[in-house]
Amino acid sequence: MAIYFFEKKDLNSATDTLEESLKHTSSAKNGLVRIRNLFRLVLAFQKINGSRVSEMTEITAKAIDTTPTPNPEDKPDSENYQKYVTSIMAVNWNLLPVISELLKNNRNEAISFASRLNR
Repeated sequence: MAIYFFEKKDLNSATDTLEESLKHTSSAKNGLVRIRNLFRLVLAFQKINGSRVSEMTEITAKAIDTTPTPNPEDKPDSENYQKYVTSIMAVNWNLLPVISELLKNNRNEAISFASRLNR
């Protein structure tokens, strides 16, 4: 919706929608859903309010870094280990387009985002 408002030259509604989306995304219980939505918000902020991209990449990196890891006793065939691998693969699959898009418009921010990731 924010992109729609932005394309219609309604910057106030676009900004308000982004802020509301960020609030809802931040309160999401499911970590993967939150991360996926944060990826979308990074790109929306890049388009609508570039001055907040750094803040968004920091929030997103922190969300990625809080993805639960398997315990040392979890073997590759355990359910916890398989959930972890699946979640990291989903994150990586969605991360590449975000980094690529950031590279097109703001190489330094893409590098900064990548350097914030600890996982």
